[in-house]
Amino acid sequence: MRRRISLPLKLFLIVFAFVLSCIILISQLSYRYVQKEIRTTDVYYTNQILDKIDQYFTVNFSSFQTILFSVESSVKANIDNTDVIKKQLRVLYELNSNYVSNIYLIKAIYPF
Repeated sequence: MRRRISLPLKLFLIVFAFVLSCIILISQLSYRYVQKEIRTTDVYYTNQILDKIDQYFTVNFSSFQTILFSVESSVKANIDNTDVIKKQLRVLYELNSNYVSNIYLIKAIYPF
């Protein structure tokens, strides 16, 4: 003889399976949503960092160009007077010692 499963037990199993499937579905959807949001914020903050690095390089490059132009104009203005050039280069070096490690003056002996 086969034993029949009672109606309350059947109803309990059906409701239990439905609730369990709803919980699994909601947890998977929320996991995917959170994962997507984390990726989005990671990309946003990475782009912010890259923009700041680009700005930093731009400012430093402009500063370095200014130093080079000032050295060039100083040398062109006093090309024959090396003592004046040395003093001006020393002042530029002291003002920009954190950007410049050495300054060399190369003077062509024979112009081409």
